[in-house]
Amino acid sequence: MKMLTKSDFKACSECPTRLHYRKSGYPSAKDEDEYLQFLADGGFMIEFLAKARFPGAHDLTAIREPGESFTRTRELLLGNDEVTIFEAAANHESYHARIDILVKHDRVLSLIEVKSSSIETDEEDEHEDDENDATSPL
Repeated sequence: MKMLTKSDFKACSECPTRLHYRKSGYPSAKDEDEYLQFLADGGFMIEFLAKARFPGAHDLTAIREPGESFTRTRELLLGNDEVTIFEAAANHESYHARIDILVKHDRVLSLIEVKSSSIETDEEDEHEDDENDATSPL
């Protein structure tokens, strides 16, 4: 089963040929970018904070086998009216995707994407009212 990552999805939506090159193992100029590595490392910290917002959730991160993670996700969704799952699995044809946080409330599913990013500000904006301040969803 092929794994389709968020980065793969983004690359494909920008340029379908780029996905072919990524999956074929061609090198990228981004491979050795220290700043991108720093952001990736920071993403793990943001993920930890996001998980702290959902105590009692089921964490499927350790299940790496696609079929097993999908089966466990399905069991949790079918067996509960309300459940929160970290790294829930979804399959479509030969593709497998993982969902950062999946929340089921009755018959409504909410998919939560955990992202970290840098914030850019202009010096002019620093003294404007609080409505323009950057805030965290956490």
